[in-house]
Amino acid sequence: MSTFGGHMVYGDTLAEDWTADDGETELRISIIPHDNYKTLKHRYKPTVCCVRAMSGTPVSSRGDVRDDVSKSVLSSLECPVCMEYIAPPITLCQNGHNICSCCRKKMFRCPACEGQFLSVRNRALEDIAAAIEYPCRFSHLGCDEAYPMDRIGKHHSKCPHRVYSCFFDKLSVCGWKGRRQDIKRHVLDAHEKSALDLDDGASSCVSWEVPNSNCYRDSLQVIFCLGEVFLYLKRFDDSRKKLFVLVRYVGGRSAAARYRYKLKLRAPDGTQKASFCSTPVTEMDETERVFEAGECVVVDFDLLLRFVKGVKTMKILRVDDVVTEL
Repeated sequence: MSTFGGHMVYGDTLAEDWTADDGETELRISIIPHDNYKTLKHRYKPTVCCVRAMSGTPVSSRGDVRDDVSKSVLSSLECPVCMEYIAPPITLCQNGHNICSCCRKKMFRCPACEGQFLSVRNRALEDIAAAIEYPCRFSHLGCDEAYPMDRIGKHHSKCPHRVYSCFFDKLSVCGWKGRRQDIKRHVLDAHEKSALDLDDGASSCVSWEVPNSNCYRDSLQVIFCLGEVFLYLKRFDDSRKKLFVLVRYVGGRSAAARYRYKLKLRAPDGTQKASFCSTPVTEMDETERVFEAGECVVVDFDLLLRFVKGVKTMKILRVDDVVTEL
């Protein structure tokens, strides 16, 4: 028997399916009075765990108890040393306290009771850890995402509320780190030549001309516009004879979907024009995969040669403005 916050969880498993509004089973638990535990045990199918309300605690609804249980389980899955959620393998001390595998390697005794660690694993808690979704570690900063244990790590590395490294770190060995709201000040101070500040606080559409001098070179620029941060990447692929133009939104996918970017090509005499449009990707999307899938603006070299001396314009605009233009 273990304690999860205000609840007792028995090693003997009792179960009852609880279904969320979307039709998916959220928890498999059974709430029974402690006095009836032995008599009711045979009526339930074994599953992960059994939870009973503590003596004297009123249970107003299944929803209230479910939320309470979820918080208690998540609390029990926090490592007492690093305060991160514990991922399998989960080990125990002789008094039943849990610790994550990373901190276990650094500790000689349990940080909670100074008891010795055991070589056994807490399989019951590992089953629970694999069955629930974990809230983002940056939830206190506004992130409301939640993922299973095997995916939460990838989300943390790309969460828009995380601590960012400088976008030019690999190019100029810049060691800056900071929050999203501090990116603009750093980039304009330290990398002004690689930035465009087009944010006037009012426009819903911005554009800039791409000079012929750097149109045919690989480049990375940070664009500040529409109250947002975008990365503008150009890459020439000689092997495939194509130009890839990619705009990456610094933030989540739902926000990125509100924008479009366009590349417009116009011949010197104005008789020939070409236009390409795409949706910004996010940091969750790997650059090479985006290029391979063609999920960006792709221009063949043969077509590009027609506009070598023409005007080339980039534009970023909100979805409503794209619909109006088209």
